[in-house]
Amino acid sequence: MLFWIPDVIRDPDAIYLNGHKVVAGDEIYVKVFDKKGSKVKLVFTMDIRKKGKIISTVPVTSFLTNSDRALQMVKGTPLYRRK
Repeated sequence: MLFWIPDVIRDPDAIYLNGHKVVAGDEIYVKVFDKKGSKVKLVFTMDIRKKGKIISTVPVTSFLTNSDRALQMVKGTPLYRRK
């Protein structure tokens, strides 16, 4: 597992619906870092449901990208945004 996944899931800057056309998942957790190069860490997650209720959320994949590319992968307005 990539070491940053737990941190991004516990303390995201934003959470969006997944708008990526290839990567499966329900939501994208986003964390922006103050560093050179790829500054945005994305974690794609999938909800595991039982009888219609979410019983667990699991990471599908994660990678570094830039903010322009990240905006192309998300859908709509944030479900959550850090204040």
